[in-house]
Amino acid sequence: MNRTIGKVMLAALAVALPAAACSKAAEPAETKPQTAAPAAAEPLVLGMLGKPDAGIVKMLETKFPDIPIKAVSIDPKAMEQWVSGGGMPDLLLDVERISIPPYLLDRIQLDLSPYIKKSNLPLDRFEPGLIDHIRAYGDKNQMYALPVTRYLYALYYNKDVFDKLNVPYPTDGMSWEQILKLAESATRSVDGITYRGLDPMMSEFGLVSLIDQFSLNAVDPATNQASVSTDRWQGMVSLLRSIYDIPGNRPETKSLRKPDDFLASGKVAMALGIDPSALSGMKGSIDIVTYPTLPDKPGVGPGTRTLNAMITAGSKQKDKAFELITYLVSPEAQLMMSARGFGTVLSDPAIMKAYASDVPALKGKNVQAFFKNKLPQIGVISPYEVLALPVLYSAVPELVTAPDPKPVLQQIDTAMNGLIRAETAKQVKK
Repeated sequence: MNRTIGKVMLAALAVALPAAACSKAAEPAETKPQTAAPAAAEPLVLGMLGKPDAGIVKMLETKFPDIPIKAVSIDPKAMEQWVSGGGMPDLLLDVERISIPPYLLDRIQLDLSPYIKKSNLPLDRFEPGLIDHIRAYGDKNQMYALPVTRYLYALYYNKDVFDKLNVPYPTDGMSWEQILKLAESATRSVDGITYRGLDPMMSEFGLVSLIDQFSLNAVDPATNQASVSTDRWQGMVSLLRSIYDIPGNRPETKSLRKPDDFLASGKVAMALGIDPSALSGMKGSIDIVTYPTLPDKPGVGPGTRTLNAMITAGSKQKDKAFELITYLVSPEAQLMMSARGFGTVLSDPAIMKAYASDVPALKGKNVQAFFKNKLPQIGVISPYEVLALPVLYSAVPELVTAPDPKPVLQQIDTAMNGLIRAETAKQVKK
């Protein structure tokens, strides 16, 4: 901005000086006090997990032309340096606080409740369950963030495989029991090719979806101790094992995590744990139906995981940062993001209906299946919960293949408690 002002001033002088030379030479030039150019506004630093989304940044810059925005990638390894030495972004867009080490949470997160109250932001416009999930981050009903977009879950299926096997397609509203029976029908060999009926573990989010649907916490928030060897966890593992126990449906052990059959070979009929953005580029005629439901939770799927906006405690631009958040969760912005393929956090049916309307490759897909299930209820979340998923995901092969999964769950508890102790030690040092 200063460079532009400087060029304008130089251009004006270039015109004015010759004109002054042609005026009365005997008269001394009038000296006028010069006004200093206004200082450039301090940019509001927006930290985003992964590569900053150009569409979101552009949307904010268009809405707030007077707020210079600098978008940077969040570096979890730099968090401690940012806290102690400066450089911490004013606003973070993070998934479930995964970029913030637990021992730094108290020095980074800020309760947004006063800002929400001051602005009269209507929290009842959000999808039921999402605000409760955010409140679960705190032990006193704090609002350390606001959800901006949410992850969307569904059952993906390959029509080509079902046609080849002459098996009916899955439909919206099916239970886990029905899907397991369908997977049995779609697990067999035809013309020398072996097809598998269902793969639940296409990525970490396949495991996350099951954990959330069962409303499980890996760490007890009351004690901050690992708690995956409980009966409720064993129920989830039992379902996971029942999928792989279908004769012919279990892949090789090395492929139990991140298999590529569904995405590449076209030999898997159904799958979980896929990013919706991949739907348009998959081999075969891929579509989706609602996530299978549990007998004691009819109509309830996963879906509380969100991309959250957090104002950092040390920010000097908290009010401006909250202006940006307020806009990101507004119906106007949510509608634009929904059309681009972001899961809306609002309960507005019109915004849900607009999902992926600007994504030509998804035309004709059953994308409304993402929104038909209700969200699960999840209680208070320990700050150490973020440490659990890598341990759990790495243990999937053992959980699936061990004669008895209980000892494996106990080993996971032990490993997680070791990580929690190490993280707690960091906090004590601070």
